[in-house]
Amino acid sequence: MAVSVDVSAMEQAIDLLRLLRDVSAVSAERLGQYLATPGMSLLKRHLQRYGGIVLDEAFLVDLFETVGSNPVLKPDDHVFLRSAKRGWQLLDTLEPQLRSVDFQALVERAVVMANEFLPEQLDEDITVYFLYGIRGTGIVLDKEIGIDVCDPTLFREGALDHHLLIGVLAHELHHIGVSKHVTTALASVTDCRLRMLGNILEPFLSEGAAYLYITPPEHLEEGLVRQWQSNLTNITAIFGRVNSFIDGIRQGTLSNLSETEQLFDNSLQGYTAGYIMIKAIEDTLGRKAVLDSIRSCLLFPRFYNSAVELGAHRLPQLDLRGFWETNLN
Repeated sequence: MAVSVDVSAMEQAIDLLRLLRDVSAVSAERLGQYLATPGMSLLKRHLQRYGGIVLDEAFLVDLFETVGSNPVLKPDDHVFLRSAKRGWQLLDTLEPQLRSVDFQALVERAVVMANEFLPEQLDEDITVYFLYGIRGTGIVLDKEIGIDVCDPTLFREGALDHHLLIGVLAHELHHIGVSKHVTTALASVTDCRLRMLGNILEPFLSEGAAYLYITPPEHLEEGLVRQWQSNLTNITAIFGRVNSFIDGIRQGTLSNLSETEQLFDNSLQGYTAGYIMIKAIEDTLGRKAVLDSIRSCLLFPRFYNSAVELGAHRLPQLDLRGFWETNLN
């Protein structure tokens, strides 16, 4: 396994924001060069895949002009504007910190953390791109990861916290490991309904394990923590939505996975449900059952139902009628 690190997008973003602050203008040519960096290429593909958002020069021109005219954060700023303004405000404090960071060493430590919660160690060649002030979160697509170092969840007492950064990196690396196991397990499944069930449940499995073991939900931004707590009080309704998708598979009316992606937006419903499911399995059946679920993803819903059936959690079950007739006790 080899993990490579690319900081070119981060460095160019810092240069552009400094230029914007000093001379109040950034040329379209410079923005085009920034957009062509490998890290920004990953972000463009990720946005296109999840939401159909087009990130192009015109978007960046408008973004930088808006930041240059008023860098003060406002409650109604969209995520890109909020991230860019935060990058502007952090220039003088964060850039000196970044000069002393050994990003390769942090990524290698994150690999060790991710491997602790996988049935087999990561063996893929992975690239990690560090970004600056552009979207403000971590992303993963195939075997590439992007991390915005301005993400507020990476800071403690005003400074970039290396331990928190390692956790976010491990979270995304863990997703890559889970995805490999799910792909391998489903490759031999001939029943198309079971394949779709496995694909739909993958993000619940992956996000649930990552939030339980690597980046606890209390590390989220304050507003998202409140949303998470609200979801916990409405967990029965959320599982009702999950079961409606499962019923769509059973009835043949769910045509593609994009319909379920709405659960993994800022409502955090899918993340919360996945966390609840993994925690129920861990608390009732043990860590081995979680790792077995990652290795063979179709065990995941059955292990969860078994955990609920054993009475350790007063939680709703998944409706698996027509897929399997019994749970795994």
